[in-house]
Amino acid sequence: RTHMEPMVVHLKRQTLFGDLSADTVQEGTSVQSLCINCEKQGTTRVLFTRIPHFRETIIMAFSCPHCGYESNEVQYGGALQPQGVRYTLTVTDSKDVNRQIVKADTATVIIPHLQFEIPPDTQKGSLNTVEGFLSCAAFSLRHGQEERRKTNPEAATKLDEVIAELEQCASGGKQFALVLDDPGGNSFVENPLAPAEDPNLHVEHYARTKEQDHALCIYTPEELEPEALVPEHKHPDQIIKGIDVSRKDEQVCAPDDVAIIEEQCPMCRSMGQLRTVITKIPYFKEVTLMAFSCDSCGYRSNYVHSGGAISPKAKRLTLHVTKRDDLNRSFLKSDTASLKIPEIDLTLAPGTLGSKFTTVEGILSDVIQSLGSNPFVGGDSGEENRKRLAEFVEQITELRKGDKEFHLIVDDPLANSHIQNVCVPDPDPQLIEEDYERTFKQNEGLGLNDMKTENYATPDPAKPAGDEPAKQ
Repeated sequence: RTHMEPMVVHLKRQTLFGDLSADTVQEGTSVQSLCINCEKQGTTRVLFTRIPHFRETIIMAFSCPHCGYESNEVQYGGALQPQGVRYTLTVTDSKDVNRQIVKADTATVIIPHLQFEIPPDTQKGSLNTVEGFLSCAAFSLRHGQEERRKTNPEAATKLDEVIAELEQCASGGKQFALVLDDPGGNSFVENPLAPAEDPNLHVEHYARTKEQDHALCIYTPEELEPEALVPEHKHPDQIIKGIDVSRKDEQVCAPDDVAIIEEQCPMCRSMGQLRTVITKIPYFKEVTLMAFSCDSCGYRSNYVHSGGAISPKAKRLTLHVTKRDDLNRSFLKSDTASLKIPEIDLTLAPGTLGSKFTTVEGILSDVIQSLGSNPFVGGDSGEENRKRLAEFVEQITELRKGDKEFHLIVDDPLANSHIQNVCVPDPDPQLIEEDYERTFKQNEGLGLNDMKTENYATPDPAKPAGDEPAKQ
């Protein structure tokens, strides 16, 4: 790494990252920096660019005229996503190994059956195919094998087996699973069937652990020096508004009272405001709404959490949208709910779009926006994929205008989703609510099969303790 002097860029974000194109030439910035090889002054050239259908990147190249040392690095120039993402791809034939993968700097590629892992620091900031990633990994492992056979023949033999297995997987001659895990949420795996659901690709969004946040340099105010995070004109006891912090009882925030908490922005580290309110949705349940905004960088996010106990049954909601007014119905979508529109073959897996409190029209707009952020929509993507996605976006736009009737199906195993009933307290003829028993797989995914909430301090009589047989 080179030691660069501090540099201030007085440019707007729109002009800082220009589109990379063969028709235009972008000018980089040259900075005098210390060479780590000879400790003399060299030159670092920095280029801010946006690669089509990929992302914003910062390209840095260092060269030293004194000793000839050179190095280059590519860094991600965008923002981290609120949640991490994990893609599980089942490769069944040669077509699957040609899928494109965007591997961010924070992502890890795992081949479970080989116990093989490509860590974040390897092949970072890459746009490649499944075959390309595996071929590069095999090439790297092959380096130094001749010397290794002389010094450690046993390790060289095992590596030969792994290399042969990787090459067989890269050729599409063997079925295997590939996992792309990115805590930063900026990696992608191509879905050739988009916008339809891909049976070979499972996408899971998850909340980052504290260790993953720290690896991404994200810290809560409690983990840093509290006094340093409080603005100079405010006292530490005044950073929570709307809550009487002197009260010792549990109910410190009354329903429908907005609590404003000063919190560090995850993007720019400045202090922003987290507004929290507990409210009761009529004929549903109590929910907690949280919205964060930062005046310094403009970052905004919102979250919805349902309160109360876990519902004993799952719920499926089916709304028949027949007119424009139906699009204005309030819609609470939890992060465990899946969403389907059969008329256009749209399926959103649980975790997609996160949890939202919006309207039916709003959720359609979010789907359109999500498709626009797909890295394989534009640029050098296949013409067939771009045309299919453009037609699909046009279909959703027609539904959002209220020009066509359609059915919105929301399936939530925790029954934490809600669609407004405009006929309350009477049943709504356009809204069908179905309660059903959760499957074993749904309970397993929610962690309910192993959950014990009663008499958990005593041993389970159905399970044997030590060598004792289980009681019948």
